[in-house]
Amino acid sequence: MEKSIQFQIIFNENRERESQKFFFQYRWKKNFLQLKIIGACTIFFLLIGFLPIKIFDKSIIPYTFKLLGFLCIGYICFLSALYFKSKKQTYQLIEKRIDELKQQSEKRSLIILNEESITIQKPTNITGSNWDKISYKIVGDYLILNLLQNKINIIFTSSAFEGSDYYTFRDFVQKYSKQRD
Repeated sequence: MEKSIQFQIIFNENRERESQKFFFQYRWKKNFLQLKIIGACTIFFLLIGFLPIKIFDKSIIPYTFKLLGFLCIGYICFLSALYFKSKKQTYQLIEKRIDELKQQSEKRSLIILNEESITIQKPTNITGSNWDKISYKIVGDYLILNLLQNKINIIFTSSAFEGSDYYTFRDFVQKYSKQRD
């Protein structure tokens, strides 16, 4: 006999907005390390390119380093523009999604957990997956649940649950799914 647990989560506009903005920042935070490395390379390339070294006076090496430095600057500008454009689009999509959820007559989500799978019934859709295709990561107060091998991400916070339901939910997720790096 399968053991099944159900949780109800009531829609909260501010919590939903905060969770979605957190997830956007979390995803982009990974790219900022790459941006720092490229920034360091840019400084290195430009320094080598513009230093007056007599050995390099009549060679192509300083010009190559200058070119690489300017290409890195262009790449940094491209990534920065991409970040700000996607931030604007994401925040607009978050507001659109919240407006859609506010229009729904049913404001509750239902989470059904059993030993085989998880099912999340929201007012606008139903999502489910087997535990072998689910991973999770706990970042601060947030539990990020990755369904269908990183295709769908759902964010949970303790404030969304009543009483100790969050800890029961978290323990169940930790027991049946795998933690992601």
